[in-house]
Amino acid sequence: MKLLFITCLQDFKDEITQLMKQAGVSVYSIAEMTGIRNGSSGNMLDDWFGVQDGLYNSLMIFSFTTEEAAYRAMKHISAYNDSTESKFPVRVFIMPVEATNYSN
Repeated sequence: MKLLFITCLQDFKDEITQLMKQAGVSVYSIAEMTGIRNGSSGNMLDDWFGVQDGLYNSLMIFSFTTEEAAYRAMKHISAYNDSTESKFPVRVFIMPVEATNYSN
């Protein structure tokens, strides 16, 4: 099991929803948030919301899913980023789930 974690602008919600479906990630949560960027230090994590300072209406999307589905989602989202000229790329992280009290 993996934790698939995605951040993007709210404007990309429909596209990301479609990409999640294509990847076979059928259960996930979406939380609205405000991203803030004040300057840059050269660290990739500081560039979370692109290259411009300001406040951004963003989404945090996460799913506990299979490794295969998580990597398919990453592949689809990476291709989406490559096909757009947005200054605000969709960020994807895949993290291991070491333990859970959930069982099928």
